[in-house]
Amino acid sequence: MSFKTICNAALLLQILLFATATNAQTLAFAINGTLISETIDIIASDGKSRTLRFYNIAGQQVFTAQIQGSQRLNISALVSGLYIISTEKGEIARFVKE
Repeated sequence: MSFKTICNAALLLQILLFATATNAQTLAFAINGTLISETIDIIASDGKSRTLRFYNIAGQQVFTAQIQGSQRLNISALVSGLYIISTEKGEIARFVKE
C-alpha cells in the first residue's frame, strides 16, 4: 500500500467522521436521497454558487461540478459505491451509487 493511498484513506475517514457528526439541518445544500442511480438532485437552500467535489471510498476525487442554486447532475458514469460530496465551505453529504 502506497503512502498516497494511506493519505487518501485517512482523508476519507476524516470526511466520513465529519459527515456523521454534522447536523444535516445546518447544511446549505442537500441531496435528494442516499441511494442514487443515474442523476442526483442537489438542493441548495441559499441559491449560492458552489463547487462540489465527489470522492470515492478510496478518498480519490472522481468528479467536480460547479453549480448555481439547485441543480440535477448526471452521475451515471460513476461506478457503484459510496461517495462523499464536499464543498469549499466544508459542507458534506454522502450517497451510495447503485
